[in-house]
Amino acid sequence: MEWNRAAPTCQIKECPAPPAIENGQIDDTGVTYEYNAVVKYSCDVGFKLSRGDSNSLSVRCDETATWVDVPTCMTDLDCTMEDYNTKFCSYTAAEWRREYISTGRERSSYYALQTSITATLTSPTLDLGGAACLSFFYISNAGNGLQVKSASGDVLADMPATSADWSEGKVTIPDGSLPFTIATTSKGLVWLDDISVTMSACSEPTTTTAAPTTTEQVVPPTTKDGEDITTKDNNNNGNDGSSLGVVVGVSIAVVVLCVMVGVVIYQRTVGNRKRKKENRLHEMAHMLS
Repeated sequence: MEWNRAAPTCQIKECPAPPAIENGQIDDTGVTYEYNAVVKYSCDVGFKLSRGDSNSLSVRCDETATWVDVPTCMTDLDCTMEDYNTKFCSYTAAEWRREYISTGRERSSYYALQTSITATLTSPTLDLGGAACLSFFYISNAGNGLQVKSASGDVLADMPATSADWSEGKVTIPDGSLPFTIATTSKGLVWLDDISVTMSACSEPTTTTAAPTTTEQVVPPTTKDGEDITTKDNNNNGNDGSSLGVVVGVSIAVVVLCVMVGVVIYQRTVGNRKRKKENRLHEMAHMLS
């Protein structure tokens, strides 16, 4: 007996060419690609990858001959203010100046944005596809704080004036809130530097987030028997106040009595001295006569 056909062979799957991305490139352009092949994506100057923290990202072709999680290149929202040719990076600045600063957080000297009047720094309009974390460092030591506003003008975070030390601000930018704006709130010297945006909500925001005020009805706590603890405490406080008043009154009376006794003793002492002096004068006059 014989097999009706030859034994089959297994061949590795071929993958299509990796998809090109706008404002970016692929560092490996082979003629053919197979299962488990890896290529690296990177973005042009002024753009950054939509995911990952490095300048390049490896993408693999899986067992279904699909390139997994191909990134896109988005406008770079990170800005260190160090490049003079792109001193505001992708942002639109109003009343900010790029200035040299002699003391920094990590470097002995470098450049940052400075203003002493009302100023704004607005990001480009982008579709981030989800929430993002905006972080930056700032100094505001002259009564001038910073606000981060959404595209609709809502205040996402309100950062009060700080001391002369660098402070870090972290604000979650909700989906659909670009462009966002960093704005000063008054007049006074402010420094701004090292802006960065990561594609996820901030894990630990370090700013004071503006929120609408609400009025809650506070229900007084009660004891097991339904007695109002607040009323009980108030009654106790009233009794304590009455006792304190009695003590103060008695103390004042004692002080007044002591003063009166002292005055009487003083008057008697002066009177005795005066009488003794008069008696001596009478005796001397008697002797002379």
